[in-house]
Amino acid sequence: MKKIIIFGDSIAAGLFQGEVAQTLDHYLLRTLEFSGYSDFVISNLGQRGDSTESGLERLVTMDTQTLQSDYTVIILGINDAINIRTNQLEYQRNLEKIINYFSGSKVILVGPSYVDEAIKQQTDPKVLVEYVQLSQEIAERMSVEFIDCYHQETSFEEPNLFIQEDGLHPSKLGYHFLSSLIAQIIMSQETQL
Repeated sequence: MKKIIIFGDSIAAGLFQGEVAQTLDHYLLRTLEFSGYSDFVISNLGQRGDSTESGLERLVTMDTQTLQSDYTVIILGINDAINIRTNQLEYQRNLEKIINYFSGSKVILVGPSYVDEAIKQQTDPKVLVEYVQLSQEIAERMSVEFIDCYHQETSFEEPNLFIQEDGLHPSKLGYHFLSSLIAQIIMSQETQL
């Protein structure tokens, strides 16, 4: 069996209707299985409220064997982008350190996603896009795969379909969409082996 780690915040944890439900794990495994890749297990290391700083602090305390995997999906940054908004340099340093923790696996970095600023009023769309761009630059610099959720979602006429009523966390459609983007990268990597 091949192991996928999903590390990050409440989106990584699969928060749905206020409860940690590992929704992303479920949809990702189903997508992979449907496409003929049934030899995967997921270890979800997502935690509500994590920023890149608190995520890095958690990593430091974890057993290295727990962090070994074939693939690692890192979903961190939305809390930095909408709640902190001024830690761009620290954000970059933290993400680089987090990626280095998983250097033994194929890393997929998921950038911050679309947020409905009418509901999450502390959101500044310009700042959010800045964090998305920073995460893409880090992925390119560190030669890891990158998923630009924000621009993928906002390319649709109704991006709110991808998020729950809280204006932040993915809806069922949003988790399906994210899982398909992750699965495409994993399947592409698998065919190259």
